[in-house]
Amino acid sequence: MPRRHHVIPQQSILPSGYTRLNYIEGTGTQYIDTSLSAANGFDFECAVIFTRMFAGDNTYQPYIVGSHNMSYPYGRNGVQIDYNSFFQLGLGDTYPRCSTQATENTKYMLKGSTVKGASYLSINGNVVISSADSSARSSNPLFVFYNQWEYNANRRKSYIRLDGEMILTINGVRHELIPALRCVDNKPGLYSVSQDVFLVNAGSGEFLFG
Repeated sequence: MPRRHHVIPQQSILPSGYTRLNYIEGTGTQYIDTSLSAANGFDFECAVIFTRMFAGDNTYQPYIVGSHNMSYPYGRNGVQIDYNSFFQLGLGDTYPRCSTQATENTKYMLKGSTVKGASYLSINGNVVISSADSSARSSNPLFVFYNQWEYNANRRKSYIRLDGEMILTINGVRHELIPALRCVDNKPGLYSVSQDVFLVNAGSGEFLFG
């Protein structure tokens, strides 16, 4: 399969009062609501490490980033691993998966798209999924580390470390989500450069960070 190479842009400068972090890490109950909607799909780029796996548990299907309607039609719209830890895309009515199985404490460089008719997933520079699916995508806000389907609470849990920034591109607009610490209260989260807003945990507990 063809290779797609990562382009590392110059780092954005955070505003005063914030410190850039190397990572934030979810421990099963934390997630970020980006408030960004991507009804036609979106491009993504990030590096992740799965710190805990539940291979074989069919209730555990965590999203890395994406959206999902609460009932049919589900409008899948994101990237995740399935219950056997294989990477897959959520693309409207379909969820193509690849033969790459995630393992604990391994870093994965992900780049891809859920855009209708031109979806793909690249892992560590190798394209492992390519799809022309054009079915409807969810217009719900994109969540980081959270599956919005309410069927089973375990589906919403993510034990994932975001290693560095996450880049989302929606309708040609680039959104950089940078792991950061708010200095006034030592609150970890993601600083959204395009929105000029600090996004904090929308779940319970708190992100690990470093």
